[in-house]
Amino acid sequence: MAVLEPAWQPAIGLGHVLWSQAPAPKRALDGPAPKPKKPKKTAGAAVDTPRRALAAEESEPGPAPGSASPKPGPKPKPSLAVRLLRGLQEGVIILLVALLISTGLRHFVFQMYHVPSGSMEQTLIGSDAGPGDRIVVRKFGDFKRGDVVVFKDKLGWLMPSTVQPPWYQSALQFVGLMPTDGEQFLVKRVIGLAGDRVTCCDVQGRIEINGYPLDESEYLYRNPDGSLVEASAKPFDLLVPAGHVFVLGDHRNMSSDSRYHLCDGSETTPYLGFPAVESIEGTVVAIAWPASRWRTLKTPEAFADVPEPAQEAPAQAVIYNLNCPFGR
Repeated sequence: MAVLEPAWQPAIGLGHVLWSQAPAPKRALDGPAPKPKKPKKTAGAAVDTPRRALAAEESEPGPAPGSASPKPGPKPKPSLAVRLLRGLQEGVIILLVALLISTGLRHFVFQMYHVPSGSMEQTLIGSDAGPGDRIVVRKFGDFKRGDVVVFKDKLGWLMPSTVQPPWYQSALQFVGLMPTDGEQFLVKRVIGLAGDRVTCCDVQGRIEINGYPLDESEYLYRNPDGSLVEASAKPFDLLVPAGHVFVLGDHRNMSSDSRYHLCDGSETTPYLGFPAVESIEGTVVAIAWPASRWRTLKTPEAFADVPEPAQEAPAQAVIYNLNCPFGR
């Protein structure tokens, strides 16, 4: 008899049989397994991210409502010694600035001088007749015929001074806190410029500049009886060289000016009678002291109509007429 064999043979037991016979899960269309879906990104989510961060920051704990923030305590006051030191430093700085300004004004703008002699009376009063005028000299700008000028003595008109002022006086003069004394400077009135022909005198005793007679009654010295001094006691006729001026004092009888220094004894020395333009410190514009003498100085009207020279200024002075010794 034929023996029928089973189609499968359980190897272990019932449990194994049941597991191995369990049907496999079905796949859609027998394709690959579906991947897990990712959440879609939207514009709202991207914009929402910084809002969430800001909300997180705002949610951090802060100071309680109504509570005041702590204030710094008052700064300690500096000691008396520190305050005095600071005040001293500020005072020194202010003093230095004032000295710099004063020195700059003295050298480039205005300077005060002391008039030592009476050669410019009565326009200026010298110290030999009282305290002496303190004059203000303008250091900028040009001068004209008729202006009173201060110039440095580079021709040896003055005797060498043997008296030296103390150091502090020189320092104060340098910074402009004291008027400069007149031992190295002279003050005169400009009569002729370079190229001018200056002649004295016409039939009325007047000085002529380029043929024009001057009326000097506005500034010439008056004698006690009210009469004017002579324009010049002796005649002269000359041509002012280039780069130089011809100057006279208002008190002609007391002034050792250009006329006087044209002669050295019996010899003519024209090179000593004309101060150089470069030696002129400036124009006198005012009398500052004493208070009773305060006034400004202007160019006299007598010089307004003086004509310009007809020829160029010569390199050397030309003397047409001069009798030495000259005197005053």
